[in-house]
Amino acid sequence: MAKTINPENYYTVYYWMSTELGLSGVEKDLYALIYYYYEKMNNECYYSYSQLEQITGTYKNKIIRSLAKLEEGGYIRILTKENGKKYYQITEDKLVGIQTGANADPVF
Repeated sequence: MAKTINPENYYTVYYWMSTELGLSGVEKDLYALIYYYYEKMNNECYYSYSQLEQITGTYKNKIIRSLAKLEEGGYIRILTKENGKKYYQITEDKLVGIQTGANADPVF
């Protein structure tokens, strides 16, 4: 059974993820979550499918398809440790020329 997600945890969905990258729905949520790890945690996101289901409120097959779509689009990399555990990283190619994170302009 997957570890329960702390209800006080959070991640930020930035406006540029929609306007600059063209992401929406579950793909945008997953990207935002993985981006948090890019900014704060050495760019390695280790959530299991079950944990990602809890966070996004969707089902496993949608998580798998959405992660594959993000990888195919060049937004993330899906990697595997020697022990078989998968993890996710942001690819920086899509971020070139975009004001990201705390440097992004606020939207009013």
